[in-house]
Amino acid sequence: MEIDYNSIVKFMNDYLRDFSTLGQDPKTRDEIKKYYAPDLQTVPMMPGVKPSLNRDHFLQRITEHPGVKETMTPLELIIDDRRKAVVAFMK
Repeated sequence: MEIDYNSIVKFMNDYLRDFSTLGQDPKTRDEIKKYYAPDLQTVPMMPGVKPSLNRDHFLQRITEHPGVKETMTPLELIIDDRRKAVVAFMK
């Protein structure tokens, strides 16, 4: 897959849609594995929250509170396809 402006826009829109609709439900969370590397590690920005050690651990953690759902709606994507960088302003 060539990484250019249009493919980045498609990836970001697909990811944000899939995370919002599939990624936070334990029954469907495996459908978003394709967006994360198996060796994903996270660094939480909240005191007392430990890092996720891999993709499966991360996906488990984001579905631990089924009553809390985030809908990530991009208001604007700023894309630098040369540097493969994206900034997303979210609603």
